[in-house]
Amino acid sequence: MEQREQERDFVQPDWEDAFQRHKCDLSERLLGSKCFMGIDRVHPTGRVVKGSRPVLGRYTSHSEYRPHIQVPANRRPGEFGLRTLAEADVVLADIQFYRGIRGRKIVSSILGIREDSAPTVIVAASPSDLLGLPMDIENVAETFLPVLPPPVFIGGGVVSVGGTRLSAQRSLDLALEGLSDMSGELDRLVRLARAAWWSLRQAVDNYENRELARYFAALERLQNARPEEASMLTYCTELLTATAADVAIQQERLDAAVASIIHEEGNGQLLVLVRDQRTALSVEHSVASVLGIDTKGLHELGVTTRWVGQRGLHRSYERAIVIGYSGMATLDAILSHRVKNAQLVMDPLEVRAAWYGANSMIELLKSVGQSAAAEPLESLMAALEPYVPPFADTAELPIGMDVAGTTIKTESNEIDNDFRANAGEVTLVFEDGTIMTTGQHTRFEVLGAAGGHTTVTFAENLQIGDKIVMLDDDSHELFSERRIAMLDAGVLKEFAAAREEWLLIVKSVYSENRPSLRKITRVLAERGHPVTYSTIRSWITFKDIDAASTPASWERFRAFAAALGVSLYEPDLRRYFDRIKRWRVLHRKAGRDLARAIRASYSSRLGPLTLAQIEREWGMSVSQLMSAAQMRVVDDIIKCEEEAYVDI
Repeated sequence: MEQREQERDFVQPDWEDAFQRHKCDLSERLLGSKCFMGIDRVHPTGRVVKGSRPVLGRYTSHSEYRPHIQVPANRRPGEFGLRTLAEADVVLADIQFYRGIRGRKIVSSILGIREDSAPTVIVAASPSDLLGLPMDIENVAETFLPVLPPPVFIGGGVVSVGGTRLSAQRSLDLALEGLSDMSGELDRLVRLARAAWWSLRQAVDNYENRELARYFAALERLQNARPEEASMLTYCTELLTATAADVAIQQERLDAAVASIIHEEGNGQLLVLVRDQRTALSVEHSVASVLGIDTKGLHELGVTTRWVGQRGLHRSYERAIVIGYSGMATLDAILSHRVKNAQLVMDPLEVRAAWYGANSMIELLKSVGQSAAAEPLESLMAALEPYVPPFADTAELPIGMDVAGTTIKTESNEIDNDFRANAGEVTLVFEDGTIMTTGQHTRFEVLGAAGGHTTVTFAENLQIGDKIVMLDDDSHELFSERRIAMLDAGVLKEFAAAREEWLLIVKSVYSENRPSLRKITRVLAERGHPVTYSTIRSWITFKDIDAASTPASWERFRAFAAALGVSLYEPDLRRYFDRIKRWRVLHRKAGRDLARAIRASYSSRLGPLTLAQIEREWGMSVSQLMSAAQMRVVDDIIKCEEEAYVDI
């Protein structure tokens, strides 16, 4: 009696009986794999169209078991098509070195809706193949089967190039911010622009760039169809064009690559790993030219150049020169060639990306119980770490002028006399010899070490050796003046106009009546508002409207108007006061926002939305903001415990 868990277990496929019946006709023929197994196509509606089987298909019986596999009919299988594929008896996903966005999305969708207990086989050549796939880690850990032992990576180093990459990258992010969400065509252009940007920053010659050509071709089509959308890419196009023409960037990378290859010490074969075939040819010709030989002679010296993703047998190499970072595929190539020592010619952003990529692969391997396989990647991370630039979580700063929503403090919260500083002061001595005394609760932006976050720390918690971001006073003052002028001509125009009207009324009344300023001072004191003579002068006899001031509280404002002889109804007077007060508060907020933005830009903490808003509303680029900041290293910290009182 048969004992089968599944209905079709150990069932003979239909073609076996058919072959036996027609053995005389078929025994001399060479039959391909398609003759034995049907390839059925699953359409977006879930409908399955059976594939034909040449030769054997015409002899089989429809009542017998027909072996087949199911594949998506197109690149967009749809919800019903995905469900049909997910319900298959067995799912086999071969994702070895597969980086196609649509294909990986299909695999992820199928695995996401497939039952965890259903038989599923995932074939991967590298940990990076598995990143981003929805998997039950506990189940995977139990069935994870390494085929080869992990390579042994001893170490390496970084030859740093492209020091301006981080600031240039922020400019590109600013140019592309928000465009992907506007339309499908813009989203495609943004992806093409980023691909062209990475390719241009990694170029070693000025040969025609294929990624840039694709971008311009797509941009031209968009300009013909929707010119208003294409115009949004003007700044991005300028950046790409300028980078393509920057021969210095290309030459710096090529020189560093050639020097690394020529001066590489050690015996045995040397692998040179590059971005693409064009880069491989340029590097080979440059090295051969320096050595005075042809490229064939270079191969005879044991130098092999391969590009990331190149097909063919992956032999082992003791040493490698890796020129540029092309995503996880670069790490895959290092692992698949079982490199033991590598020199990486990369810019700061590439180093950071490689560090993150290795870390992601390590976390995945450890989560499935393969700590031994993670060891070569940990060695690679250790080699990269000294060269990883400090980084921070980006944040969107609330820098906008919400004119209606900004809170105005009441008079009871106004500080008119003394300001009490935080108990205790801290004197900071920096390595450049400068000294700064500040309150112990003053906040400082501290740049993180490699792999560490940039943080905001109180002065009392600073440590010797901390790298902190400081404002350059001259640049800060210049930007403050520009920012205030833009506000008064823009969102604060109504409030600035009300302030100017009030100051003109004061000047007009004073010019007509010529009251004694000392008498006004006495009258205000008698009414409970003592102020100095110089304060009265700043309210009345100012030479420049920008330098003029007004009473800070409503009661004092009203008393001053009465003492001067301003004849306005109280509601009108109150309206002037409220608008002037809001103007003053928003000016202070703008100053604080500017200081925060300068510090955050220096440590790469500004989010893309904030960057776009600063460019659009402030008229300042990221590089300009960064120029208003400087980094100083704490050399000594002197703490004073006495309380301080500062007269303002």
